Amino acid sequence: FYTGGDNAHYLILAKSLSEGKGYRNINMPSSPPETSYPPIFPLILSPLVKLFGFSPLPAKILVTILGLSTFWVFRKIFPPTPLFLHLIPWVIILNPLILEYSGVILSEIPYLLFSLLCIYFVKRNNWNIAIVFLILSLFTRLIGISLLCAFVIYGAWKKKLTPLQWIIPVLLLSLWTLRGYWLGEEGYIGNLLLINPYNPQE
Repeated sequence: FYTGGDNAHYLILAKSLSEGKGYRNINMPSSPPETSYPPIFPLILSPLVKLFGFSPLPAKILVTILGLSTFWVFRKIFPPTPLFLHLIPWVIILNPLILEYSGVILSEIPYLLFSLLCIYFVKRNNWNIAIVFLILSLFTRLIGISLLCAFVIYGAWKKKLTPLQWIIPVLLLSLWTLRGYWLGEEGYIGNLLLINPYNPQE
């Protein structure tokens, strides 16, 4: 049972969304807007919170299903031959950390699935769908910025990416960042500049 606190935070944000109160920390006085946690995972959880209340079990089941889905995507990315490529999905999916995070209400598994789907559609040369999953990755975990950089560099190198295609995710990220600054918080990008995000005073 995960007791780090992020799981409860995601459920609180999902509850706020499900009740039509916006993306807010409704557990705090005056319900301040959330500026650090990206919104996609709470948005995914919000229908479950609406239907089943604040129970963690439906959310855990959903994360487990997403975790199982990553195995299918791994198999699609890596061809069955040669043999060592066929074994890669099994090695990754049986990784103890992936197994552990596939049963807790955290954004690691949704991010893994979205980022893998982005790579899968890049490999299939379907850049428009890849951009959709890139954006989902970007707004599921902050580390999605690295995927955005890789996506733009690879697309430019292959000459497959139009300016509009890479401008869209960059623009959305910029708007989300400006929202954080407008609300008086460093928010999404500001966390990158911290020595220790878990102790901002450093």
